[in-house]
Amino acid sequence: MEGGPFSVYLTELKDSTTYYYVASVIVGGKEKFGKVETFFTPPKPTRLCLTAMEPYITPETEVLDVGCGSGILSVSALLLGAKHAVGVDIDPHAVKTARDNAERNGIGEDRYTLITGNLADAVTGKYDIIVANIVADAIIALAGDAKSFMKPGGVFIVSGIVDPRESDVVNTLTGMGYDLFARHYDNGWLCFETKNQPQ
Repeated sequence: MEGGPFSVYLTELKDSTTYYYVASVIVGGKEKFGKVETFFTPPKPTRLCLTAMEPYITPETEVLDVGCGSGILSVSALLLGAKHAVGVDIDPHAVKTARDNAERNGIGEDRYTLITGNLADAVTGKYDIIVANIVADAIIALAGDAKSFMKPGGVFIVSGIVDPRESDVVNTLTGMGYDLFARHYDNGWLCFETKNQPQ
C-alpha cells in the first residue's frame, strides 16, 4: 500500500494455526521496518497513521502506542527519530511480537518500553503523540483516559476506523473536548488527528 512518504507492504503467510503478515515499511525509498509479524493489521489504516504521525516526530518526541500489536507504529516512530516510545497491549503475545520486531530493527529497551495491560491501569507519564490504530469501539472506550496522558500541545491520532463508524468516533471525540483538526481517508478507512481543546 503506497502513499505519502510511506509504503506499507504486507505478505500474507500461514502457519499451522494462524494467518499472519510479514510487513515492510518503506520511508523515503529505504526499508525501515522489515520482517514484522503482524496479526491482522490492514495496510491502509497503518499507512494513514504513519503519515499522520511523521510530521510531529522530533529528537525529543515521546510516543505512546495504544494497542501496539506488532509495534509497527511505535518502532517506526523510533526509526524516524523519536526519543522514546511506550507500547501497550492487553495481549501478551502482541507485546512479545513487538519486542522481537524492535530487536530485529536495532531498537533496545532503553528507547522502547512495552507493557502488557490496559491503558488506564498500566501506563504512566505524559506523551507528545498518542497513537491508536485499533477498531472504533476501542477508540471510543479509551478516548477519555487518553487525555490524561497527553502533554500540553500533544496530539492523539486514531485510525482503523471504517466508514460506517465515522460519526460514532467523531461525536465521541468532540463530545469529550477533543479538537478534531485533520481527517485522512483511504478507500473506506479513516484516520483523525486531534488535540485537547483549550479549557
